[in-house]
Amino acid sequence: MTGLPKTTDVLIAGAGPTGLSLAATLCAAGIECCVIDGVEEGGNYSRAVGTLPRSLEMLQRIQVGERLAEAGNHAERIRIFSGERDRNIATLRLDRLDTAFPYAVLLPQHTTEEIILARLRELGGGVHRPLKLSGMEQADDEVVAVVADAGGEEHTVRAKYLVGADGTRSDVRRMAGIPFPGETFHQRFVLADMELGGGSPADEIHLFFARPGAVIMGRMPGRLHRVCLSVDRLPDEMTAGAAEALLRQRAPAQRAVRVLRVAHDSHTRIHHRVAERFRAGRVFLAGDAAHVNSPIIGQGMNLGIQDGITLGEVLVKAMNRAEDALDSYERVRRPIAEDAVGATRRLNALATERAPWKGALRDMVLPLTAIPPVNRKMIYRLSRLVDR
Repeated sequence: MTGLPKTTDVLIAGAGPTGLSLAATLCAAGIECCVIDGVEEGGNYSRAVGTLPRSLEMLQRIQVGERLAEAGNHAERIRIFSGERDRNIATLRLDRLDTAFPYAVLLPQHTTEEIILARLRELGGGVHRPLKLSGMEQADDEVVAVVADAGGEEHTVRAKYLVGADGTRSDVRRMAGIPFPGETFHQRFVLADMELGGGSPADEIHLFFARPGAVIMGRMPGRLHRVCLSVDRLPDEMTAGAAEALLRQRAPAQRAVRVLRVAHDSHTRIHHRVAERFRAGRVFLAGDAAHVNSPIIGQGMNLGIQDGITLGEVLVKAMNRAEDALDSYERVRRPIAEDAVGATRRLNALATERAPWKGALRDMVLPLTAIPPVNRKMIYRLSRLVDR
C-alpha cells in the first residue's frame, strides 16, 4: 500500500493479528487509521496456530470469526499424555463450551493474518510496508511519529493516538519508556512444521508431559502438524531423525509417531513478562508489546487479538468524544494478561517438571480434571471465555 498519510487518527505499528484486528475494528467504525510494518507482506514465519473460542467470538464483531472457522481444522478436545505413565491423563472438552465456536481453529498464523487483512481491505484499510517507527514525541493533542522506510528515508505522521503492536522487542514501548519486567528462561521451544506418520487427529490438540521436556502438537489443514518441543539445548540441525528422537523421548509409547519430513523450523526463548503500563498518554501497547509468555497453551496470539479489538472499541468511543473511556483499556486488559501469563508459567513448569516425585504427583492429580465442574472451570479459563 502506497501513499503514507501525513495525518491520521490512529497510527498502528505492527501488522500481526493484534494490529490487523485493531485496524479492522477502527475501520468498521469509520475511524481513520494507518498501519505500518517493517516486514514485507508474507515475509513472516507462522508461529501461532490456534485461535481460541473467545478470540473467535470477538473476531466475529468484525465478521472474521466465521471465516477463520471455515478455513481451519476444529480442535474440540485437548488431550494431555504422560510419558512416564504411558497414558492419557487428562482431556479438556472445548466441544462442551457455551459458545458459537466450541473449538480451537487450527490454522497457521500467516493464514489468520491473511484473512483479517482481507477484511481490513474490504473496509478500505491496508498496511504500509516496509516501514519502521524511528522516533516519536507526544504533545497535548497528538503524537508526532517519525517513520523510516527501507532506504532510511524518514517521514512524519501526526496521529491522535499511537499503538505499539510491534512485538516483544517493541520500539513503541521503548520510546514510551514503559518497563517490561518479568523473567527470561534458559529453556527454549522449537517450533516446527512436520509431516508425521501418526500424530494428533484434526479435531484434537495433544500435549505430552515428560521429564525430558514437553510437546504440543496440532494438525493444520493439509498434511502438516505444528509441533512445539521444549528443549534445554537446540539440536545442531532439525532433521527428521533428530525431531523423531526428541518426540520419542517425550511421547508415551502408545503415541509414538514417525517424522517423515520437517518442512520448517525455528525456535524461541521462553519469556514471561507484562508491561508495567499499557498506556502512556496517547500511546498504547497491545499484544506481545504488552505481554509475552510460553507458547505452551497458545495464549499469545489470542490475547493480542483480544487486546486489539478491545482497544479499537475504546478508541472509537474516545474519537466520539468519550475520552474518559481510554483508561478502561488498561483497567480491563492488564489483569487478564497477568492472569494468563501466570497460568501459562505454572502450566509450563508442570509440563516440564524434572523431579520424579513432582511428576508422579502431577500425573495423579490431573485425572481429576475429568470431574465436570473442574473440567469446565479449566477450559473456560484456557479459552478466556471467563473474560466475557
